[in-house]
Amino acid sequence: LIGELISLSMLIKHSGAKIIDKWGGPLDWLHDFESEKIDLEIKTTTKQPDTVFISKISQVAPMEGSKELHLVVIGLEQGEEFSLPDIVEKIRGQLINSPERNQFEKVLNRSGYRDTEMHYYSKTYSLAFIKSHQIIENSPVLKPSLLGDIPQTVGDIKYNLLTHALDTVEVDDTKWLEFGKMM
Repeated sequence: LIGELISLSMLIKHSGAKIIDKWGGPLDWLHDFESEKIDLEIKTTTKQPDTVFISKISQVAPMEGSKELHLVVIGLEQGEEFSLPDIVEKIRGQLINSPERNQFEKVLNRSGYRDTEMHYYSKTYSLAFIKSHQIIENSPVLKPSLLGDIPQTVGDIKYNLLTHALDTVEVDDTKWLEFGKMM
């Protein structure tokens, strides 16, 4: 959740509050942010070298047609910069007097986050990096097409992706702006 919220805050900063309608990770959407032109799958890690857990093989499968999929990896380390409640409050501040505030609270609630339990989220972090990899047909990820027909008796395939081995670009303000414009 913290990675999705860091991403949401950056997208609001660069694209405005309407971006809230594109956030659906806690709503069981396939990707954390979805739009007609681009989807973002957000993964957060504290591991070094960085690896992320892929909970559904289709999360990082190449998209059909011209729609883009970007895997955004947020690296955190133990630090004093922010906690999960800090990021929640930052977004609430960004949405003050905004009609999108209700949608934010609704999706946040679906994530399981509760203000009354914020003492459970007291761990603090520092941001180590944010990077992305555009998922294309030759991306080195496990694709459903590699496996052929998956038997109906197989519920799901989960795996760890060694993101430190992917070709990535830094996600800076310019990249957040680019993502926002495509959404």
